[in-house]
Amino acid sequence: TYTPQDPLGAAIDVGTTTLAAYWYNLETGTLVAQKAIPNPQRIFGADVISRIEKAGAGQLPQLSACLRQAVLRLLPPHYERLVITGNTVMLYLLCGYDPAPLAMPPFSLDHAFGLRHDAVYFPPCFSAYIGADIATAIWAAGLFSGGQVTAEKPALLLDAGTNGEIIVAAGGRLWGCSAAAGPAFEGSQISRGMPSVPGAICHVHADFSYETIAHAPARGYCGSGILDMTARLLDCGALDAQGLLTSWPNSDLPALTQDDIRQIQLAKAAIAAGCESLLHAAGVTQLDTLYLSGGFGSELNVKSAQRIGLIPPARRVVSLGNGAAYGASLLLLHPEWLDDFCAMRSVFTVVELGNDPRFADAFIQHMTWEDYHGRK
Repeated sequence: TYTPQDPLGAAIDVGTTTLAAYWYNLETGTLVAQKAIPNPQRIFGADVISRIEKAGAGQLPQLSACLRQAVLRLLPPHYERLVITGNTVMLYLLCGYDPAPLAMPPFSLDHAFGLRHDAVYFPPCFSAYIGADIATAIWAAGLFSGGQVTAEKPALLLDAGTNGEIIVAAGGRLWGCSAAAGPAFEGSQISRGMPSVPGAICHVHADFSYETIAHAPARGYCGSGILDMTARLLDCGALDAQGLLTSWPNSDLPALTQDDIRQIQLAKAAIAAGCESLLHAAGVTQLDTLYLSGGFGSELNVKSAQRIGLIPPARRVVSLGNGAAYGASLLLLHPEWLDDFCAMRSVFTVVELGNDPRFADAFIQHMTWEDYHGRK
């Protein structure tokens, strides 16, 4: 609860699929409200590439207007400060910038953000597809502070959304890449896929019993349910190592199709190959900590993710929840940290997977369903 006299601020995460806002009392640091709504740009396409294409076809004003209206719906009735994070394309479209340079070589940034506009702060973006959302997630994970990388042992941060962003902290540096995973793990482009709303199957157990969000009647699968179901199909032999769906278990679970399996396979291979390529670029052979960020990452079953080979082995796995929004919230409540935060750029190396032959080879290998432990 809050009053008109309370000093309010908000941290807003502008995601490709969902917009989330967290309102704080700036004097006490108390979270007073939170909201989430679907990104209205989904009518223009499920991923950032389709929206860049629509912007290039003359629909940039519409893309920008609908996103601004959505953000306005998430603002407190009065506020003193805002921190707005998001991937590079979303911030471009929110500000009305032409995103065309982000989709063609050399994929240059003419707007890297990391600046204030009146009471609004936009965290920095590192490349066309490594945005402010991953920068604030790095801060939330505590991988950078005091002008230096703070991870004593190799760590990997993964946000496995539509635009899968991957960060490795090792050797006093941060290494980052982006793997175009597509929206399969967010419940899109899957025949029985759906967002994380009541009725979505979110967990499937070894005996094919399942749980749904809000315990509502099953309507389909959200991302964590899709992941679990794929692992269970592998466990019972209904799905072979190459991705052929040979049968369906005797249960009342909604059936996935062969096309669904291929979409999941492609998304999994992109993320797994991106992790492998980035670890290689950073010279890491043994990972200590894996941080999972984002809606999908915070809900997934780690054993299922390992079973299908989505994530690399690590000594421990830590879920950050919405790491992008959490990091943005920290900056909102502690504006004195902003200069230190922006120093992250000085230790950051961008790895372009499109120019990495290792990624192409790893992608093909990860199209099978062997986990990382079964890889040669």
